[in-house]
Amino acid sequence: MPRRSILTARQRAALFDLTTDEASILHHYTLSDHDIEIIQTRRHARNRLGFALQLCAFRYLEVVAGFWTSC
Repeated sequence: MPRRSILTARQRAALFDLTTDEASILHHYTLSDHDIEIIQTRRHARNRLGFALQLCAFRYLEVVAGFWTSC
């Protein structure tokens, strides 16, 4: 029995393919001075890296969510 595909190839690519152009990388994965201030003042040292990674991940997911609404 063939497997059913939930996502189209385009949807799968939008969700899992990371951006490779420099402008997108800088936009999604560079922390602003404000971001760094939030990380340093409101988080414990043991949580700072994880919090910073989550900020970057949510920025990327925001773009993916925009794609899903346009489909």
